[in-house]
Amino acid sequence: MSISRLSLAALLLMPFAAQAQDNAVPKQASGCVSCHSADGNPLVEGVPILSGQRSDYLEAALKAYREGRRTGGPADVMRFYTKELSDEDIKEISEWFAQN
Repeated sequence: MSISRLSLAALLLMPFAAQAQDNAVPKQASGCVSCHSADGNPLVEGVPILSGQRSDYLEAALKAYREGRRTGGPADVMRFYTKELSDEDIKEISEWFAQN
């Protein structure tokens, strides 16, 4: 392929690359995707679906896990993943899953 064709192909694909980047998993959510998957629709039965949940609900739930107000069972796992998250991290994660 000539350089001009490669340049044209790159220009045509740029919007798709930007869109994929915009929808990339936030760094703070890297622990979330191991159970809830990258799109918030887990493949394992019993793991809550995060995709499409209201961001304010997700934010409140993540803060409750972080602060130890939700306990027992999966809450212990969630506390491990949320204990280092800032309020801003939680807001970003919540908004991202709500948009998926």
